[in-house]
Amino acid sequence: MMTSLSAAGVQWVVVAVVLAVSVVYALWRIVRALKSARHPCAGCEGCALKELRMQQRQSHRTHEKPECFHKK
Repeated sequence: MMTSLSAAGVQWVVVAVVLAVSVVYALWRIVRALKSARHPCAGCEGCALKELRMQQRQSHRTHEKPECFHKK
């Protein structure tokens, strides 16, 4: 049978592990949020904004270059 001192030691170990895991998870989410902050869709795979942006990109590709672009 465990004594009260060793039970308290086990509790501290469990608390330390839970705290470490939560800190790592929080840092991972912060880094992920900062990386996606520069992207307007923020990693969204199927929202209407992404579809609109894709349509705009495709329409820009089909346009010819402006007249002033062709320098001699």
